[in-house]
Amino acid sequence: IELAQRRSKDKLVIAYNEDGMQAILDDTVKDRPMDTVKYDYRYSRQYGEWKPILAGTTMAQKDLMKFMKRRDPDEVKELEKLMYALQNFRFVTQIEGDFSNEDNNNFTFMFKTKDGEGSIRVPKVLNANIEILNESGFKQAVEIEVEVNKPTEAGKKPTFSLECPKLQRYIDVATDHEVEA
Repeated sequence: IELAQRRSKDKLVIAYNEDGMQAILDDTVKDRPMDTVKYDYRYSRQYGEWKPILAGTTMAQKDLMKFMKRRDPDEVKELEKLMYALQNFRFVTQIEGDFSNEDNNNFTFMFKTKDGEGSIRVPKVLNANIEILNESGFKQAVEIEVEVNKPTEAGKKPTFSLECPKLQRYIDVATDHEVEA
């Protein structure tokens, strides 16, 4: 951007798409590649860490806890509540008790173990603050849907399905922000 501003006079042409931007510094010169500047968007490291989850994945409770422990404190909204729910989530395959289904993605489980009974509420949506494009400084509150998959057989453990159906919208907003900048 600084190069385009410094080298261009009044003959600057800028084009952009979802991959990056290109500027022709002097539109009167048609065959010199030195008069063009190209900037390709790159995804941030943080986005790279979240990409498998944003694209949709199923994780075991232990793996999800490990991933969430590695997040920065301000990266996931209400991270402490989520970690508490994951650490105290128990599922008894020989069910004594009940569970309520608030909607398709949110279950409240009542359980009974040797230590006692309790209930844990697993959130149906996680909100993560993610910088999608590298060095943009533009963090977005990305909604990630969470669904608890009940075990189908005795001895199996529950899993968590995570996905971000609005991912392309968030990428488009990040791209628009870069173009505006």
